[in-house]
Amino acid sequence: MRRAGPLLLLLLAAVLTGRARAQMGSLAGLDREFTRVVTEVAPAVVEVEPGVSGVCVSSEGFILTDAAVALRLTSSKQTSVRVTFPDQRSFQATLHASDAATRTALLKIDERVRLPSVRPGDPADLEVGHLLMTVGNAFGTARESQPAVTLGVVSSIRRDAQGELLLLETSAATNPGQNGGPYFNTDGELIGLLHQLGDGFDLATVTPIGRIRAAYPTGARSRSVFDTVSRLDTPRTKAQVLSRAFQIAAERARPQLVSIHVQRTLPEEAAPTPAADEPDSGKEQGDAPPPPPAIAIPEGPITGTLVDPRGFVLAAAAPFGANVESIEAVSQDGRRFRATLVSRDEKAGLALLLLDQRPTDRWPKLKVIPQEQLDLGQFVIAVGALSDPSGPDSSGKNDLYATVGLLSNRHRLDAHRDALQTDAGVSYKNAGGLLVDLRGRALGILLPPALPFGQNSGLGFALPMDALLERLPLMMEGRDLVPAYIGVMLSDAPGDQVGALISDVSEGFPGARAGLRPGDLILKLDGRDIRNRQALSDYLAKYKYAGDALKLTVLRAGETLEIELQLDRRP
Repeated sequence: MRRAGPLLLLLLAAVLTGRARAQMGSLAGLDREFTRVVTEVAPAVVEVEPGVSGVCVSSEGFILTDAAVALRLTSSKQTSVRVTFPDQRSFQATLHASDAATRTALLKIDERVRLPSVRPGDPADLEVGHLLMTVGNAFGTARESQPAVTLGVVSSIRRDAQGELLLLETSAATNPGQNGGPYFNTDGELIGLLHQLGDGFDLATVTPIGRIRAAYPTGARSRSVFDTVSRLDTPRTKAQVLSRAFQIAAERARPQLVSIHVQRTLPEEAAPTPAADEPDSGKEQGDAPPPPPAIAIPEGPITGTLVDPRGFVLAAAAPFGANVESIEAVSQDGRRFRATLVSRDEKAGLALLLLDQRPTDRWPKLKVIPQEQLDLGQFVIAVGALSDPSGPDSSGKNDLYATVGLLSNRHRLDAHRDALQTDAGVSYKNAGGLLVDLRGRALGILLPPALPFGQNSGLGFALPMDALLERLPLMMEGRDLVPAYIGVMLSDAPGDQVGALISDVSEGFPGARAGLRPGDLILKLDGRDIRNRQALSDYLAKYKYAGDALKLTVLRAGETLEIELQLDRRP
């Protein structure tokens, strides 16, 4: 095939540049759309004394807020509470009604004044991945002239056994001043009120406006409480298009996700302190370091990812201890499978399971994007399966759990793992699931939150999918992938020499069995040059497992030797 000439390359570059500019142009003004929504709805968001949020849902002066306001009025035997709008107009409002099931209260301003209000939307139009915006008080003070605004996505949707919408979870950040605060879609329609704040990565829970409306039926006293519901139809704005893109990407990940339920015979014992945290007594310098420390075992179901159409599933390894009695996997359409543990990847902290039957004859092939095609700053979606068949508010079928962020970095997570870093929230709800791009292509498997960055660092990590698939055939054979061990003490080569110098050899381990001696200088591993002992450790950590063969090129007393050994498991 002939190479493209300079003119053709210039034309191609011009076309690609034009496409990039067109794509950038299509998103130009997106921030202004969000600003427009805030400008429209913020005048109706109020501070309810002493520091929670509320929203005016009728120009006649009906204020929707947190049920705690009603409790406070009742317990203090007060008849009214002060409500302050962003323009600093302040009114006394009396309790009109309250509802414990939705945790809301309805206040009424009795003064005859026209007030800014918001229109309700229809939460039934929402899917996991759609954008939501919350507007509330900045840490609960009415003296702030501007509201606190955050943006996130619908992370999960909870329905009852009849399929009725109960609650939404969102990744839009909240603060205590936003209790009772409103959430809006990208068209500025009221979707619901903050139900409760979670801890750590347990995201904010939102009561849908449909449930709230049903709690306050229209009657002679409240005919003006809510305006007519508007519906979100075909996306009309850039913000709506982006919201729809997140939703579609999350939905494309759905067929690959299962929720996994582990039955145990006894409670899992606490993991011992890892040896890596102990003083460095006798640690074999130059060997691959020990695997990452064990993480806490989550309660309830976890997520797994179907990685092969024969029913192989990757999941976090922590729940599969020695006391496991049975493993059940639930597909996205609610079908149940028995699963067995096939093997573990101790470096990655993952386990491979096999379902007792193929999930479906039409199971779509996992679409993977290679690491070299990833760009820092691109949108990513962290998607898991959400299911709790034993819960009182569950239909027993799976739903999605998703958060959105950026691809923050690609770097070495620890000695054994290169990882993709994202600010998309990762918790035990979506760990073991997929990190995908806007086209729904798999970037990696999400890791549970753990050290070294802490469980509430705001950062999530995923192991690159292309690297995992390379070693998947070994795991399918039932082989545990265990860190490799030679059994030698190493130092860097003296002077200007390159290589790893053996200072001691432990009896009974691969190095001694292969005939390695103190004073040997290791120059190559499997034909690859190494500069120092760290390079040897890195090679073992990233590419070798216990049971693998390793070829060493060794310099001994001026003679070059080729020595082959079989690696052991770290004792």
